[in-house]
Amino acid sequence: MYNRINKWGEAMQKRIFVNSNAEDDLNNNQTFTIGVYLVLSFVSLVMTVLNVFTHKGYLTLCTGVFSVLCIINVILTLAGHKAKTVAKDLFAVEVILMFTFFLVSGNPDGFSSIWICMLPPVSMYFFNRTRGSVMCFVMLLILIFLLWTHLGKAVLQYDYTDTFKMRFPILFVAFFSLAFFLESRREMAYVEMRRLQDYYKDLSAKDSLTSLLNRQGMYSEISSKQEYKTFDKLYAVMFDIDDFKAVNDKYGHDTGDAVLLCFSKLLTDSLKGLACRWGGEEFVCILTEKDFSHQDLENLCVKFKEYPFVCDGGIFGVTVSVGVSLAENAEDYSIDGLIAEADEALYRAKNSGKDKIEYFK
Repeated sequence: MYNRINKWGEAMQKRIFVNSNAEDDLNNNQTFTIGVYLVLSFVSLVMTVLNVFTHKGYLTLCTGVFSVLCIINVILTLAGHKAKTVAKDLFAVEVILMFTFFLVSGNPDGFSSIWICMLPPVSMYFFNRTRGSVMCFVMLLILIFLLWTHLGKAVLQYDYTDTFKMRFPILFVAFFSLAFFLESRREMAYVEMRRLQDYYKDLSAKDSLTSLLNRQGMYSEISSKQEYKTFDKLYAVMFDIDDFKAVNDKYGHDTGDAVLLCFSKLLTDSLKGLACRWGGEEFVCILTEKDFSHQDLENLCVKFKEYPFVCDGGIFGVTVSVGVSLAENAEDYSIDGLIAEADEALYRAKNSGKDKIEYFK
């Protein structure tokens, strides 16, 4: 028993360590995006000032608006997931602005080249890996078209060298590769966090030995299902393994665990209701009218009584006492009251000789 608890503790520590790494990946991705926007906002402010002094009216407006949008996106990124939709809309506006800047200025060595190379990581942050990759591919095709196609001075004012035409797309691809790697880590971290959340939720709702629902899990399951709120007839069945303490004392706790596991298996195989380990050697099963059968209940008790437990070469049997209560109207009963009545019926079964089924009267 001690070894089982020790191994479980080590597994929990490992889970927590993995979860910490997952959170680090998510935070690093957000930090990288904020850093990108801070750099862009600083560069765009510098370009705005230069455009003011060189009397470039439209470009001044373009870079000025873009710097404001970058600062807003820093704030929205810090705000977390809830503000991400607004940030994505602003990102679309920024894409339009910067491609316009690229077309009018025709100087990718300046601010537009820095921003265009930052497109992949920002796209990957606001969109998933697949859609971000598609967007980057489309942007790359547009850039290659603008660089290698002579559209005239009305659109592009510079005739680029062949070296630059090759260098700029390669730089874009390099930034895309980095962004793709970071986004892959982020998605893996997100999947791992969701898996761990489900794992801990399942762990908190189930008994670690029998894998049946515990009290908390049972109440949560009842509150989420309509048949337990608007029933015509609902049964609560409480089981108590007779002389379980004597079994532990005489045969050891490992044998006691085997008895609990055996009963939980027979319980789930015999009855179709909501089974729960109430605590210790007590179990509760909640059944609707269509699932309850007195014959199934008797068969369960007989199977458990006749099950041959082996310890130190000897064979012994264990019995169970049962208390049953019935609620005939959902408006007049609560689950707590129904289980309390089953507990009272179980108390009578234990006091009248054990190995019996008693109904609450």
